Amino acid sequence: MDDSSSSPLFQIWPVVEIMLDDDVRSDVDQLLASLLPLAHDERQFRRGAVWFGAVVTSAGLLEPVKDGRSHAWRDEYALADRLDALVAAGEVRAVAQCERVTARESDGLHDWTYTAIRVLAEHRDGFSQDLVVPLDWAPIRRPEVRDPQAVNRIASGYPHRVWP
Repeated sequence: MDDSSSSPLFQIWPVVEIMLDDDVRSDVDQLLASLLPLAHDERQFRRGAVWFGAVVTSAGLLEPVKDGRSHAWRDEYALADRLDALVAAGEVRAVAQCERVTARESDGLHDWTYTAIRVLAEHRDGFSQDLVVPLDWAPIRRPEVRDPQAVNRIASGYPHRVWP
């Protein structure tokens, strides 16, 4: 990507973006650019909760992980199993799954509950992050919109995929 300032990773999680090498950054940007628009599309959620998946193949190609003909998965565990199988087979170098969540925050005096998009992005080069962004987030945003969050699953001791 020539202009990193236009990348979703740089715009939403710049602290994460600056720590990555070019290959991982490019792959994660591709995954985010593919999944975030799907998670913003209200039509996808008319019949309830859904999950989305995407991979970057070993050849560097972005591919959606579909449930039949649909991008939307009704079963979170079936999507995770499919991603696990692709990783175990060595067919991909990066995977991501995306969902909408209800996020809760508190500063002790105030409690906030808001709809957010959670992306679990993982790369074979040692990247595994939970990336959470409020649904209403924008580079120029209203003051009541919460900040995006990122959790390094490896450093935090959370489970993550083991790459071959």
